[in-house]
Amino acid sequence: MYALGDGSMLAMPATHMLGAAREVVDGIGVAPDYRVPLTADDVSAGRDPAVEKAISLLR
Repeated sequence: MYALGDGSMLAMPATHMLGAAREVVDGIGVAPDYRVPLTADDVSAGRDPAVEKAISLLR
């Protein structure tokens, strides 16, 4: 970490996030195994289809 003149600090990370094939995924992310759409109706009804899908996969 580096102290700056205004009292703030500057940090420079020394790690990278890697995918299963050791590819760098920093700022990119990884593709989901399941695509679960979210509709306006879901939001209005307070439903979370992604969580519902995850729960169904765990059962």
